[in-house]
Amino acid sequence: MVLSETSGLQLSGPFLHVHHREDEWYYVLSSEFLFRAGREEFNLSTGSSIWSPRGIPHVWANTGTIEGRLILMCQPAGFEKFFDEIGNVPISKKSPATMKELMAKYGMEMLGPRKRHELHDENVTRRSDHLLIPEARI
Repeated sequence: MVLSETSGLQLSGPFLHVHHREDEWYYVLSSEFLFRAGREEFNLSTGSSIWSPRGIPHVWANTGTIEGRLILMCQPAGFEKFFDEIGNVPISKKSPATMKELMAKYGMEMLGPRKRHELHDENVTRRSDHLLIPEARI
């Protein structure tokens, strides 16, 4: 297991993706986040957490008015090497193609862009509480 702190600028977040190796748990330290996991959306504020099992497509965005901070726990350990490697890619070489390649190397699959509007879909169930995402696959 590995714990790390990550930040998210306002209205930003990762690409829609799925982990094939790791389960993830997020704890919101500051700001507000919208998480989409499978076909459900969750609004999380400071002090809220979410569990995202491997195999569930997910994406998140900081919807607050300040830079957000999250604690991220991944298990099993090893995923931290992805962050190390992506951090060493020169800014001139960072692209969706580079990200997709690195994600695949670390057992992830990029499923879509990081557009804020893709978090809003009429086919998605919205919730706002502390939560545990069921093991349902989409």
